[in-house]
Amino acid sequence: MEDFGSSHMRPADELLLFLRKPENRHYMTRFSRHSYEEKNIVSDHQTRKGGVFIVTSGRLRVYLSYEGHEFTLLFLNPGDVFSMHSQAIVEAKQRSEILLADLDSFAEILLHFPHLSLTAISTLGRMLSNSTHIIEDLVFRDVKSRLIRFLIELTEEKGQASPTGIEVPFELNTEEVAMLIGSTRQSTSSMLNALIKGGYVVKLNRKLILIKDVQDLRRLRDEPPLRRTIE
Repeated sequence: MEDFGSSHMRPADELLLFLRKPENRHYMTRFSRHSYEEKNIVSDHQTRKGGVFIVTSGRLRVYLSYEGHEFTLLFLNPGDVFSMHSQAIVEAKQRSEILLADLDSFAEILLHFPHLSLTAISTLGRMLSNSTHIIEDLVFRDVKSRLIRFLIELTEEKGQASPTGIEVPFELNTEEVAMLIGSTRQSTSSMLNALIKGGYVVKLNRKLILIKDVQDLRRLRDEPPLRRTIE
């Protein structure tokens, strides 16, 4: 039975490292390699191939479409595992490559490489969580609350304490954040700028923000919309 070499890396990163090792090349024979340009459909009700794939490069968007409305469930990054048997649509957000295996082959690989299930479970958990948020947001929350909820969860998941607050990797662009919270790019940009102007968020660079006080964000999220504190 094969195992990962390090317990300090993300399962997705460990998976890619494992597959790239020369001694594990025999696993690759079970996969077929597929490349997609930006905006290409990887899987939908017309092109669905079935099976399970691993993202090796690029970024994919997983979403549902209903009566002209799109609901983004999550973005897949290198090392993420996803099943094409769901009813979701998968689209390349940038030039991407995947490794695709049928279910029987994938199940056999799991017998020798059980830690692979960690990345699949992680992806499933993210999709279920975001699906719940979509329902809650549509029924109960305005754009401000949706964005703040997103920032709080990102902080709890990836934040690192610093002397001035919590530094948080912020690799999504405004359009992708808007897709995740079910808003327009303009509304999301305006609300994020308002949070920055209000001192709740500091943009350190293109891919890193600082949350000064997550409790302040929670209080702001829970304020009634009529108070319009940051609008």
